Amino acid sequence: MARNEIDVIDVAGLVAYPVFLGIVLGIFGFSINLMSGYDLSQILYSGAGVEVTPAAVAALAAGAWVITTNEIDGSNYEDYEYGAIVGSLAFPGLYMLLEPARALVGTSEFVALALWVAGSAVTVYVAYAE
Repeated sequence: MARNEIDVIDVAGLVAYPVFLGIVLGIFGFSINLMSGYDLSQILYSGAGVEVTPAAVAALAAGAWVITTNEIDGSNYEDYEYGAIVGSLAFPGLYMLLEPARALVGTSEFVALALWVAGSAVTVYVAYAE
């Protein structure tokens, strides 16, 4: 893939990740009012502190899409870049699995907004730099 430009193959992930991450973090919601309604933030599975939602699964898939399409040709990231990438793109999974991650988001709306902006920025950075 080309460096220092956004590839066409990345556009779907770059659009989907911020949308689904915003739904996961509670910044905005999306529901379908057809056939008794469906909400993307409804819990599909809950047990042992795990809360799996369609939005979280879709956010993980979109983040994985951006990573895999840009890591095919290798990467030249610094350590701090790897930390930012892993931290922000793994957050939907951590949010599903760990209660402290959900508590962190619940502390303030500004925390949720900052995590959303950081996650969105990292996906764009990965798509652009690699």
